[in-house]
Amino acid sequence: MTQEEQRQPLLVWGFALAAAAPFLVVLLSLVTQTWSWGLMDDHSLLAIRGGVIAKWLSYFRQILANGALRPVTTFHAALAYKVFENAPGLFHLFRFVEVAAAVGVWAWAAFQLTGKRWTVFLMIAAAMSFHYIYDAFFFLSTQEILGVFFTGVSLLLVQRSFYRIFSGEPGVSWGCFGCGILSYVLALGCKEPFIAFGLALGIGMMLLSSRVKGIDRGRILIAGALLVVLSLLYGVFIKVCVTAPYTAAYSFTDVAKITGNLLQWARKDLLNHAPWIVAALLLGRKALPEGFSLREQWGFVFGVLYYIIFLLLILPWSAVVYLATPLGVIFAFVITICVARSLEKSASSAAGWVMVMALVINIAVAGYATTREMIYHLDTQNLLVWASVHPDFQEASRQGRVFSNAPEPSVAIPSHANRRWGLNMANFQNGEFSRQGSPSEYFVYSSRFGGFPAAALKSWRAAFYGKYWQVYERQQVPPQ
Repeated sequence: MTQEEQRQPLLVWGFALAAAAPFLVVLLSLVTQTWSWGLMDDHSLLAIRGGVIAKWLSYFRQILANGALRPVTTFHAALAYKVFENAPGLFHLFRFVEVAAAVGVWAWAAFQLTGKRWTVFLMIAAAMSFHYIYDAFFFLSTQEILGVFFTGVSLLLVQRSFYRIFSGEPGVSWGCFGCGILSYVLALGCKEPFIAFGLALGIGMMLLSSRVKGIDRGRILIAGALLVVLSLLYGVFIKVCVTAPYTAAYSFTDVAKITGNLLQWARKDLLNHAPWIVAALLLGRKALPEGFSLREQWGFVFGVLYYIIFLLLILPWSAVVYLATPLGVIFAFVITICVARSLEKSASSAAGWVMVMALVINIAVAGYATTREMIYHLDTQNLLVWASVHPDFQEASRQGRVFSNAPEPSVAIPSHANRRWGLNMANFQNGEFSRQGSPSEYFVYSSRFGGFPAAALKSWRAAFYGKYWQVYERQQVPPQ
């Protein structure tokens, strides 16, 4: 038995523990706390009446009016919010399964390239160290994780279609390739930035064709070029033909915004990647004498291209929060290919340190993310209950005297309260409140949406106080 074979059990169990730990932390939070609806798009989806098809068509038209073409995610939302309409806790558990499936299918794609089963756990462990992936567990209306799943399925099928090519033999399974492209089309129906997958895949195929001989070379080159062209055309179609004020703000010419988002990516995303990058650099030299196989080289190039293109596409919006979820999975895919051979060839102590690093980071990140969301969710539910038993606050909302610094919750909080208790509250006024207002005005503040206007609230008292939500009531009219 070789040294690599002897090390297999250590690698399997070590990374399996690092991969399972964050899922267990999240699952524990889901079963020990009562979860209700969130403050993003849940309220608007629940407000749509009718069956699944009626909800789907209505939501699809709303999204289209905002400048987005997302038939897949709108159907998924219509189905899920209908099935779990009165069971948000079960919806959270269902989303838990969706996240696990999305990460798992990418992990299996990494195993296809490395040929080492334990790398399934390595990739999952690396993906779960990315803090923004946890937004997918708790923000039910986010759409990124569904696109991650369909792109993962597409990658599995495309890699399978090149199985003989990667082995140095002629022949491409075009039927399998076609199914992979179909899954890519479904990903496009989830959210526009997944165009990056088609661009990276097409460029990767064009590069792969240079390593192929015979008739397959031209076919792979043409298929890759077509995929790039069609993906670009789809992107142009979305930008030019499916546009609205909301999406019209998407621009590559806003240099200041893109620069700011890039700095945010460096401070948050790149910093989160840093431990794995350092590990790859320290271990990478171990794989150099033998080198990487053709399939590993292709997977690495594809993954790097996909990460860069996806990042470029989301920079005009934001490269943090839930929008960055796919970046964590793509990065994990790339890093798995980089360190798989190195971990088998390195000393047991080095492999052990990487496992310990993965376990510690994952427990810390999962613990922080779940604790934050549990407290935020509990604060939100307490705020809703408080609002339900304070008629003065309800009446103030109807008269436009409730202000808030939180844009989406300004609509979601009254909507959830009305749905639960029939209060007939009106939406809060989002933005600056008048400094010469009347008594009995309220300001609903959350630290997650901006700075605290301490100077403007000197004459206000705290009517409700939690970690993430506070409600302040104006006591007197400030002097002119």
